[in-house]
Amino acid sequence: HMLADYTVLDNQAKNIILLRPYQIHAIKAIFKASREQKSGYIWHTTGSGKTLTSYKVARNLLQIPSIQKTVFLIDRQDLDVQTVSAFEAYAYNDTINVDDTDNSYDLANQLIDNEKKVIVTTRQKLQAIFRRIDEQKDNLSKKYLKLKDVKLAFVVDECHRAVTPSQKRELDKFFNKSPLWYGFTGTPIMDENARAENGNDARTTKELYGDLLHTYTIKNAIADNAVLGFQITNIGQENVEDEENTEKWDKLYLNDVHMKAVVKKILNLAYVKQGLKDGNRYAAIFTTSSIKQAQKYYHIFRDIANGKSEIKVPKVIKEKAEDNQKDMKVSLKDYNAMFGTNFEMGQIDAYNRNVNDRLARKSKQYQAPSQQLDIVIVVDRLLTGFDSPTLSTLYIDRRPMNPQNMIQAFSRTNRIYDNTKQWGQIVTFQYPETYKKKIDEAIQLYSNGAATSDITAPVWTESRKKYIAARNGINQYLLDKKALDRIVDAPMEEMKAFAKDFQKFDKAFVA
Repeated sequence: HMLADYTVLDNQAKNIILLRPYQIHAIKAIFKASREQKSGYIWHTTGSGKTLTSYKVARNLLQIPSIQKTVFLIDRQDLDVQTVSAFEAYAYNDTINVDDTDNSYDLANQLIDNEKKVIVTTRQKLQAIFRRIDEQKDNLSKKYLKLKDVKLAFVVDECHRAVTPSQKRELDKFFNKSPLWYGFTGTPIMDENARAENGNDARTTKELYGDLLHTYTIKNAIADNAVLGFQITNIGQENVEDEENTEKWDKLYLNDVHMKAVVKKILNLAYVKQGLKDGNRYAAIFTTSSIKQAQKYYHIFRDIANGKSEIKVPKVIKEKAEDNQKDMKVSLKDYNAMFGTNFEMGQIDAYNRNVNDRLARKSKQYQAPSQQLDIVIVVDRLLTGFDSPTLSTLYIDRRPMNPQNMIQAFSRTNRIYDNTKQWGQIVTFQYPETYKKKIDEAIQLYSNGAATSDITAPVWTESRKKYIAARNGINQYLLDKKALDRIVDAPMEEMKAFAKDFQKFDKAFVA
């Protein structure tokens, strides 16, 4: 039973993977709920192996006679490719079939065939089916009539954003047999950060999917050494006053003086935080408030970097508005010159995928430093779902995000990689006091009430105070060699006191 249900043969890595206890508990919880025809969601922190857990869930649900298909639902094409690749590697030596879908017509055919299988698809393809059905509603084909009677279980990755309340309602309404829903997220929407009211739409993850079935928070993952904690630097905290006056500060944060100072600071910080001093060259993401601001930052970096810095900085393009055409062409020209590529304006999606691959550094062709990126400038892209252990740092020059988006963005940086990467590095350049408050609130919310100190590295001023106090505790031994020699023959109580004081000093020194 353990071997069949809770191990995976990874055909890509050529490894046998034994699921961790929290993954097994989650799978059992979903299996129990499904037998009771109940839906629900799993709260497992980002970086804890949700894709592997969800694969086993999708596979094991097929053991239930009433379920004809399990559909692993995701919301972006680039994640579709990643997930299909992972699922196929897991299923290669398994007893089930995993199929991706080339288009919505292929999806419809796979949903109605007689084979029990796991289907990986995007919500966009499902919506395309519904659009066709709506167009044919007065004369539905046999295929679409059969589709309405299929009993499905949906397994939803990053369920807080993959399916909106209205989209889920549309899916539930279409099928004659109510589908089961199992959502996975590292940052569920809760009462404390519920969505704004919109008619009868669900405002929290629980309202949308059902009961919380299992929890594994960031605090749990850090304690298990599954992910890293965060080292947070809020730049400017001694200089900013009256942060409530956002109109004043927003203007200041968008001026050339601030932006040039930020670029200079990033170039200096990269030496340590991105490991340039050790030759490690970790990657970074720099998130800004708008496409316009991102473009402006790109040009500032470009002016500085020409012959003056080895740091390579592309800009991830998301919008295609007319005003952005000129900047896009400049970015593509620079990128093509940097890496010998030939991307054109009609190949923005391919360009973005190439940027992702270079930033992730997982493929062999991007292992050489000359083929890698050091910083990518974005607004929101890559702040959720992007997985790269070599990414160490997130630079932020925008207002504080909501709790779920903040923790998602932070979590791009805290994958385990090597011995020199000890923290996920977070650097903010706006509203430092507000950021400190919002970060504390987000961490408490998504660690089930843990103190910020359980998740983050100590602040330098606090560490210095603790170090001085601890050093004072052993000063008599440091300043008097004879006292240190005597401790070997000292009474047991004195030896215990020395050991305790030295442990405090050692801990303070490392911090």
